[in-house]
Amino acid sequence: MKKLVLVMTLFLLLFTACSTENEKDLIEKGTQQLQEKNYAEAVKTYEELVQNFPGKEEAGYAYLEMAKLYQGRALKNVTERNSYLKAIEYYKKVYNDYSQMEEAPGAMFMTGFLQANEINDIEAANETYTVYFLENYPDHELAPSRTI
Repeated sequence: MKKLVLVMTLFLLLFTACSTENEKDLIEKGTQQLQEKNYAEAVKTYEELVQNFPGKEEAGYAYLEMAKLYQGRALKNVTERNSYLKAIEYYKKVYNDYSQMEEAPGAMFMTGFLQANEINDIEAANETYTVYFLENYPDHELAPSRTI
């Protein structure tokens, strides 16, 4: 009986290891889904990536892609306001947790832009732009483009 349990456990571990997609596979899968305009599936793929591979560069990319999808209101079952709030949440993840990414300053700028222009939270937008964006990226090409 012990042998059977051991064999079954090894088989299960081997099967699980072989069927698990790595972060690069998930990026490719999500990119393919985006190209096919399968936006809801792409979000699911990217959510799987960030859950299974937090801290990896690919996870930062996944957050950025999800933010863009929500900003563009690509998911039709989400209200306009909730879509923008979700975009803000994901842009914040990019610049807070993946600040080494080249896209981090743009993600911060887009946070302020959405706060000001889509959800009308001028106070939060001003803070994002003046306190965080200009303080961290005063020479960035978007610095002269005040969001409010």
